[in-house]
Amino acid sequence: GNRENAQPLDFEVAEVSSGGFKGRWKNRSSKDWNEIEFMASGIINYKIVFPGGNGAGNSFWHCVPLGTHRCRLMMKTYLNTSNKMIKFLFKVMPTWMRRLQSCVNLEQDVGLITSQEDYIAKTGGELKDHFLPISTSDRLVVEYRKWLDRVGHGIPFYTGWATHKAPPVDMTQFTVGPWGTGPNHRSQISRYHRHVKNNKVSRDGLGVVVKAKWFFVITAVVAWCAALLSRIVPAKWIGFVSQGLVAGTSMQICGLSLFAVAFFMSLEAEFHVNYQRHPFNHPWQKEA
Repeated sequence: GNRENAQPLDFEVAEVSSGGFKGRWKNRSSKDWNEIEFMASGIINYKIVFPGGNGAGNSFWHCVPLGTHRCRLMMKTYLNTSNKMIKFLFKVMPTWMRRLQSCVNLEQDVGLITSQEDYIAKTGGELKDHFLPISTSDRLVVEYRKWLDRVGHGIPFYTGWATHKAPPVDMTQFTVGPWGTGPNHRSQISRYHRHVKNNKVSRDGLGVVVKAKWFFVITAVVAWCAALLSRIVPAKWIGFVSQGLVAGTSMQICGLSLFAVAFFMSLEAEFHVNYQRHPFNHPWQKEA
């Protein structure tokens, strides 16, 4: 990620109750506060102010439990800005591209969260005994864990700050390690299997990207064949167009098409490959 974004933040928490809590945060270099509200049992209302007085954004996150270590996360985003460039970018950006970016936001933290759960499950300890929160970055996370401590008696299983209730599965099967060690860890499920195949907009977006890739593959092959044939067939068969012009134009089209193929292959990978904070530091990758 961008190192400039990893700066100390100021937090304030208010209106804490069994129904949730409200808080706000801001960069220390900014005067604008961003608001966040957590509502039981899994709804987050997030309001952010754009720098330079360019308006504000609002997003609602709905987390629906599906079972042990499984949930469905739904998000709705709103914009309130007079900045024409922000409006233009928001309109022209495909919906599936915004959803892939939302996947990145989730994947940035899922390794840490699952490794904490695994550690607590195997050791039987509590988060407060094993993890040192940073007040300038972890304040709201700790507040949520403390909220689980207060309401955990009515939840089948949870991991709070000072208490926890184990899920009804054998957690010893999971390996304790940083960022979800091992290719089969639940945090390493591919973006395609976790999101794309379950979301029609993203599936359709992947279909468009794949079709575009193969269109340019065929175009490159046809252009290469045209350039080759222009050197083989007699000049009189080509007509008034010179062989050199046909060959040169065909090779240019072939080169541009190959560039487009590489671009769409890279874009296609975004539908499958997870964000990796340290892509070359996983022990299982070193062993491979």
